[in-house]
Amino acid sequence: MSKRDAFYQGITGDQGVIWPETPQAQQAQLEALFGATTMGVLDTVVSRRFTDDEQHNRLVKEVAASTLYWLFCKLDQFPGAHLTLAAESLDEPAHSLGVVNDEELRLLFFDWLEQFSDTVTEADL
Repeated sequence: MSKRDAFYQGITGDQGVIWPETPQAQQAQLEALFGATTMGVLDTVVSRRFTDDEQHNRLVKEVAASTLYWLFCKLDQFPGAHLTLAAESLDEPAHSLGVVNDEELRLLFFDWLEQFSDTVTEADL
């Protein structure tokens, strides 16, 4: 079972994602869910481009992970505006589930990489 599958299994039920009751716990789960989702994209992109050449695979991991990392850096430093990544409940659209801390995406990236990526590690950057 992948790291993300284990995470998703722990936060979902028959009706989909089960959100915690407290705003703090919702915020933590939202950030983890965002991280798991983005690391899933990273793993998919990387694994689809693997070959039998180990040097090529290292380069693919480095380029893909570095691109995502630098995207997060630029979102952290969005020019001329404060960028907010907010989530609302699908069942209750007026119910805010929290805001992904967009001022720390570049720092959270490394935590998410360790927690949720099955193909890329910090050493690959």
